[in-house]
Amino acid sequence: MYELIETLQIWQASHLRIAMATVVQTWGSSPRAVGSKMLVNPDGAFSGSVSGGCVENAVIETALTVLEDHQPQLLHFGVADESAWEVGLACGGQIRVLVQVLPADIAQDILAALRQRQAFALLSSLSPNLAESPIFLPIPTTTPSAQFSPSVWQALTAPSVSAVHDNDLVDVVLPPTRLLVVGGGHISIALIRLANILGFETILIDPRRAFANRDRFPHASQIINDWPDHALADLHVDSSTAIAALTHDPKIDDPGLKVALQSAAFYVGALGSTKTQVARRERLFAEGLPPAQLDRLHAPIGLNLGGRSAEEIALAVLAEIVAVRNKKIV
Repeated sequence: MYELIETLQIWQASHLRIAMATVVQTWGSSPRAVGSKMLVNPDGAFSGSVSGGCVENAVIETALTVLEDHQPQLLHFGVADESAWEVGLACGGQIRVLVQVLPADIAQDILAALRQRQAFALLSSLSPNLAESPIFLPIPTTTPSAQFSPSVWQALTAPSVSAVHDNDLVDVVLPPTRLLVVGGGHISIALIRLANILGFETILIDPRRAFANRDRFPHASQIINDWPDHALADLHVDSSTAIAALTHDPKIDDPGLKVALQSAAFYVGALGSTKTQVARRERLFAEGLPPAQLDRLHAPIGLNLGGRSAEEIALAVLAEIVAVRNKKIV
């Protein structure tokens, strides 16, 4: 949903009514995952996608009707329908899309959460009657409620992906993965380029302006010319954050790693040989970091792909980050 934040801001500021279409279930070769969204305003303008283009026209028409009568609709497209060839799913894919009004107050809650990188869920009842609009719930939801079944409650307290539980759509929206890169060297240039392709928010941290500037890093989401320990403290590192220390300079890397290893970051890695890592671990231990925190450090950084160029090393680093994020390695 983060890709819709600009549209949501503009339409909210213009006081436009908004319909929201959400993928509820998919089967077969459906191109978009559960939770994928599209926003539609009364002028027929839209943003986002629920199918990669093949059912958008039908969804927009339904959204305009929903904006008029405030009656939500649950649409089904698939190979069994007469419209299958028209909407482009004749290859075997099927998709269910819920179309609802998005009230202004809920849109404001969503915008606030997106700006603050706060996880949230939109809860919509699918049976016996469709919900006119979704319920906004911050995550973690700390107050149990009788309105939630045990499986819905579990989905809210241990969120992972959007899914249907007991005829309720628990539409989970988590902050996008953020990659904090310490050090503006050649590997960092390649790493930020690759991470951008995968949709990461990329932040470069380096007190040396000659290394960290827009000429060298035009694609970075943000550049911070400060010492990494100060920058990390200000960035409020969360569990959707990965940190890669790549300067190979203890004066810069070590203070940042000391903060990073005590943070909620799901990944912390550092450049350097095995011998370098032993010395680094001894320094950080002397600084007061316990073995349990030191064991979180991925060092030498990256999967062993055998590469030697900056681009190959960057690929190895990003591959390890993705593997840890997907719980393929720890």
